[in-house]
Amino acid sequence: MGSVWTYAVGTNGDDAVDADVERRIKIRVVAEGMDDLYFAIKKTTKLMKLMKAYSLRKKIPLRDLRFDKSGKRIDRNQVVTAESVGLSDRDVITVTVISASEDA
Repeated sequence: MGSVWTYAVGTNGDDAVDADVERRIKIRVVAEGMDDLYFAIKKTTKLMKLMKAYSLRKKIPLRDLRFDKSGKRIDRNQVVTAESVGLSDRDVITVTVISASEDA
């Protein structure tokens, strides 16, 4: 596969001097046949931010992506945070590219 990207989500815009950097957890987002992406997020970050960032980087509409943690779907229609779904440092989120008919 190609290069691996690292993104900080939910920052104040200046990653180099962000005082909260030590409170971030690193999350690996994987999808079959695609490069993994790594995100550094706070436990209080809404996962929708991560999902939107992934969608933009992969150039796949958000509606065509399903995100799972340990086999359990992360509902993008609910306000969830990394903490509320039990994400810890170095956890993995699995992404599946779906068609509109599979989303039901």
